[in-house]
Amino acid sequence: MNGAQNVPHGAKRLVFIDIETQSQAALETIGGRKYAADASTTVLCVVALLPDGAWIEWKPGDPPPEALFAAVTAGNPIAAHNAHGFDRFIWVKLKWPKVSRWIDTMKLARAAGLPAILDEIGQRLYGRGKDKEGRELTLRLSK
Repeated sequence: MNGAQNVPHGAKRLVFIDIETQSQAALETIGGRKYAADASTTVLCVVALLPDGAWIEWKPGDPPPEALFAAVTAGNPIAAHNAHGFDRFIWVKLKWPKVSRWIDTMKLARAAGLPAILDEIGQRLYGRGKDKEGRELTLRLSK
């Protein structure tokens, strides 16, 4: 299987995204909306999994991610961890196409009685958390 989601014909399928940024602004202090609007906030990369199983990796300077835009403009919702508090504001900052619906997996995890932090979810469900070297690299790039 190529990773495509099994859904009835005509049903909307999820687009999963993760956005990495850097900024002089403190996200935890000012919140996602002000963080995204801060002049020092820049996008490092966007990674997306499309409904057909294709992966998109985009960084500033790359051509627009047209396959991602096509999936979104077709009405497919976007799922992201902290979508409502972060990702949707960065998406708007990028001036990318309007999203029909955002699904926040952080809120879903909390509703299911799981931790809000991805690392802790991974520990609880799979016995391992996020990649430590990747996290350290992201933190270094963000400073």
